[in-house]
Amino acid sequence: MGDPVHLHRMIQHISRALAYGAATIALSFPAYGAFAAPNNDTLDTMANEKVGTYDWVRPQANFVRRVVDIPMRDGVKLHTVIIFRKGLTDAPMLLTRTPYDAEAAASGNRSQNIDEVVRYSDRLFVDNGYIRVFQDIRGQHMSQGDYVMNRPCAANSTRPRPTTPPTRMIPSTGW
Repeated sequence: MGDPVHLHRMIQHISRALAYGAATIALSFPAYGAFAAPNNDTLDTMANEKVGTYDWVRPQANFVRRVVDIPMRDGVKLHTVIIFRKGLTDAPMLLTRTPYDAEAAASGNRSQNIDEVVRYSDRLFVDNGYIRVFQDIRGQHMSQGDYVMNRPCAANSTRPRPTTPPTRMIPSTGW
């Protein structure tokens, strides 16, 4: 052991083993080696599997479903779902403002038949040529704004304020 040649060979053997181990670690864990892996923010392995938008209503469906955000006079947008049979023009509209989620109200069963999509109580209207519209009220679900259950009455006022329910409906029906 005290032999300098033997000691030199042992040091060479240990340094080769350490160099081989370091190379193995660098190849196994590239982030620690000289060759770093690509940034995970830019590499998306499922890019070809992702769909930008998905619409469950297919072209062969017997109805049209539109989702729009209708702006009010103060700039707040109310989330609105519109459903009607294909081929309708200049038809009457039945509008329901709801605090209970317009998306859920307008998509009963995900089907390509309008009679299965709308609620049973709405079938009479869509079968007779009505456009069925559901709208989230202000501040609920996908609508913007602040939710106020009951707005206070104007004290000592005999004329309606500009925020009374009949005047708030004008932008929606005019749209």
